[in-house]
Amino acid sequence: TNLNPPYRLVWPRDGSIIATAMAASGHASDAKRFFEFAATKLQHADGGFAVNYWPDGHGPLWDFGTAGNEHDQSGTFAWGIHDVYQKTGDRAWLVRMWPAAKRSCEFLAGQQAGDGLLSPCRDLWELETGGRWTYTQAAGLAGVARHFGHALFVAVELFQHDHRQVDVVLLKAEQAHR
Repeated sequence: TNLNPPYRLVWPRDGSIIATAMAASGHASDAKRFFEFAATKLQHADGGFAVNYWPDGHGPLWDFGTAGNEHDQSGTFAWGIHDVYQKTGDRAWLVRMWPAAKRSCEFLAGQQAGDGLLSPCRDLWELETGGRWTYTQAAGLAGVARHFGHALFVAVELFQHDHRQVDVVLLKAEQAHR
């Protein structure tokens, strides 16, 4: 995408990948800040994302609605949260990020077609719409799989404080994993 001014937007997928690399290279606080920013400024209430956003988070440039956006972004976001946790071991941060990862996986579950794959959407290069892309399917599955592990961890954390919340967390994780 070449815009005037030149390319300088934020794609949640690309930001998630960069943030995991930052965490791996010793910049975990910056990585965590990206995910916190994306969760509070970029993520839609349904857990999806627009195609891209202005760097200050004031809004998207391209938002084509649920079917017109890129479903891989929600999967990569959920995967990235868990990846940063694995690199940092910051349990409190993982628990704080739980609602955002959960929204992403619930969004992906809502995009699942009858054959188990994600429904058609825009490709990650914004060139084609209405297709089912291998990368999108893999990113969605990776996000949901990581979220399931995340859910088990959060369930254990909640169990220490309120036993009644555990069943709800595990049930929702199981539904998202299907």
